Order: sequence, then structure tokens, then C-alpha cells
Amino acid sequence: MAPNACNVRWAGCVQGVGFRAAVRRAANALGVQGWVTNQQDGSVEALLVGSLPAIDGVVNRIQMKGYSILRCDQTPASVPPEPLGGFEIRQ
Repeated sequence: MAPNACNVRWAGCVQGVGFRAAVRRAANALGVQGWVTNQQDGSVEALLVGSLPAIDGVVNRIQMKGYSILRCDQTPASVPPEPLGGFEIRQ
């Protein structure tokens, strides 16, 4: 089965609170590849690559963590042509 990809952007109190590490833990637990990074506007963006249930699982786990998330936007993305080799926190 071919992987799916999704860009996710969370807004709210999501920087400086261990948010990116929580996204990485959820992604690793569910076998999702990609990356997560802070944005200049105070939001956090991630590229999640995997099965649709696994991608949804990452988003759901983060939503349930108790962070002060004001908005979570998800948009389909292109699957990168080269394997990502895991999940990384980008600066």
C-alpha cells in the first residue's frame, strides 16, 4: 500500500512546551515518517507520511495531550520521492 502524506499546522500555545517532541513520539509509536518544526508565526508545522489511520492517530494523540491548541489545519501533501528514514525535529 502506498503511503499518504499530510501537512499539519497547529496554532495556539505550541512552542516552548515540548510540543515537537510529543509529535515525534506519537509519530514514532505509529510508524509515521516526516518532520516537525516551529514556524515564525508561533505555530508548529509537520509533514506526516504513512497510512491514513496512522496519520490520524498522530493528530488525535496530540489533540488529547492537553496542549492549548487553538487550531489544527490539515492539508494533503505530496509524498516525498525519497524515503525520509524516520521522523525528525527540525529547527
